[in-house]
Amino acid sequence: MDIIRKGIIAILCIFLAVSCERGSSGEGTDDVQQTVIPDKEGMTVKGMVINSQTREPLSGVMVSDGRLCTLTDEDGIYYLPTDLNTQRCVFVCVPSEFEVPMNTSNCFNAWKSLTSGGNRKVHTANFSLTPRSAPLDRYQVIFCGDPQIRTTDQSIPSYEYVVQGLAKFSAGASVPQYMINLGDLVFNDVSIYGTYKRYLSMASIPSFNVPGNHDHDPEKLTEYDAISEYIKALGPNNYSANIGDIHYIFLDSVAWGDSDTEDYESGFNEEALEFLENDLKYVSKDTPLFICTHIPMSKTSYNFGQGRYNFGRFNDLIAGYNVHAWYGHYHINYFYSYTDEDLADGRTKAASFESHVVVRCAGALSVDKELSSDGVPRGFVVTDIDGKDVKWHYKTVGEYENEQLRVYTPDMTGENCVYANVYLWDNKWGDVEWWEEENGNMVKKGNMVKDDGTDPMYVILFRENGSSGSTPTENDTRHLFRFTPSPGAVSGEVRVKDRFGTTWSQKVEL
Repeated sequence: MDIIRKGIIAILCIFLAVSCERGSSGEGTDDVQQTVIPDKEGMTVKGMVINSQTREPLSGVMVSDGRLCTLTDEDGIYYLPTDLNTQRCVFVCVPSEFEVPMNTSNCFNAWKSLTSGGNRKVHTANFSLTPRSAPLDRYQVIFCGDPQIRTTDQSIPSYEYVVQGLAKFSAGASVPQYMINLGDLVFNDVSIYGTYKRYLSMASIPSFNVPGNHDHDPEKLTEYDAISEYIKALGPNNYSANIGDIHYIFLDSVAWGDSDTEDYESGFNEEALEFLENDLKYVSKDTPLFICTHIPMSKTSYNFGQGRYNFGRFNDLIAGYNVHAWYGHYHINYFYSYTDEDLADGRTKAASFESHVVVRCAGALSVDKELSSDGVPRGFVVTDIDGKDVKWHYKTVGEYENEQLRVYTPDMTGENCVYANVYLWDNKWGDVEWWEEENGNMVKKGNMVKDDGTDPMYVILFRENGSSGSTPTENDTRHLFRFTPSPGAVSGEVRVKDRFGTTWSQKVEL
């Protein structure tokens, strides 16, 4: 009987592989029609995962419906008791030994649509994965915040400018790259996801997306309906994947109200938390987590996120893990490394926690020009990953390409101070130093003082825009520093060493 069973499985693998080659797209309905996998009582989704090259079944691969998770058995077969009235897709959490499937828009594609209603009580969804030619140790991940494209202003041309910068950066890459878009991909108009996807195709970088509050349809009253168009266009709103030594988790942090009197809550609903809990059952504590979501669930320039919806349960679930959390939403850069005191106070139960709030890639909202409201130029954050080692820097596009800081002299600000905006400064960087030229030598004059204020150039840009758009406010720029130069000084330099040992500097004439 065992020989017969293995023969049936082998035949099924060949049939499945051919079917997958014919149409393995995750966008759309299951295109593999077969009846070999028997039904199981209570199970509403079933399928098989195979190696596309060897046609062999893959065991131990996690499959999920965005809420429940399971592993394929020794024959590559899985079953899920999915509620087809609430879950719209099923996906594979791609193991690190395999390529992450992408579609023609360069979007995550290891998913299949599920249908409900009618006479279909069991849905079959099969997957084919392609092995990597070698282990992926070194690669880059690009983080883009809040494109928020819409047809009523200059957001689309401004985002196109960023996409051109992304394509240029990708063309010169020496290692594989991925991109993670941190929500608010559109601005309430869910009919233009096709436009957004066309720009992702132009960027030519394999991409993952998470939904933001503006990616929900504001005309819909329930979470199921509000997120529907996003899922149709881009796939699951809660999912995961493995790349190299890191486990990536993508979560919907918008808990939509379910009546006409409720707005959304900033945080995780039960579906997102149930998925996170079930997903982490298969992830060892020594595997670093990259948790990617739109609304911050940890330290921002305002607080530690403890007031977020379901923060306590989220905090319990990540206990003992080493976490990098990546967010958008606030349209500014704010990076923070949790201290020993933070860990002792229970601000996180993670073994370590890095909080990364990433600036809006296309500039300040409704200004849509070269700067965001914290003075950071249009661009994106680049992480360089080597095994479990993670480093990052900012990548500007256009006029300010490769800048990591900008210095403002007194004649630019009308004050007697020099200001320095250090785009990705965090609490593990070194002091921001002011140096002056004396007798042909550069001499350190002191450490600049942190000044959480407004970026001088953005104030000018805002006024030139007719004082419309993101208003300059105090505390917008949490990476601004000032120093009063010596009387008679004619030139100076700002120097700062980042947390990875690289010194960045900029010289100015006074």
